[in-house]
Amino acid sequence: MATRLRREPTAAGSLPPSTQGTSGHVPGRRQCHRSACLGAIDSLLGKDVRIEACQISCDWVGTPAETMLDDIVVIDNAFAASIFYQTQGYALVPVTELP
Repeated sequence: MATRLRREPTAAGSLPPSTQGTSGHVPGRRQCHRSACLGAIDSLLGKDVRIEACQISCDWVGTPAETMLDDIVVIDNAFAASIFYQTQGYALVPVTELP
């Protein structure tokens, strides 16, 4: 069952606390990667791409699902969902890293 979650707005340009360093300072490189990720997400959403995050993976890496962006749908099990989508004719496109 997919659950749409909303996160509380953070200060402009800041990351949720779970992604900040222990001092709360966000290094410039991390901010640059965040900007690139947000740009890629916006581009995909503009093409009506559904973006899903696995609840199991979120739990495993310690990312609270409520910190996900509003347009990312948290699903129970991405492995099972990928099998379902493949049975419906969709291709699996693995994403391993950002440029």
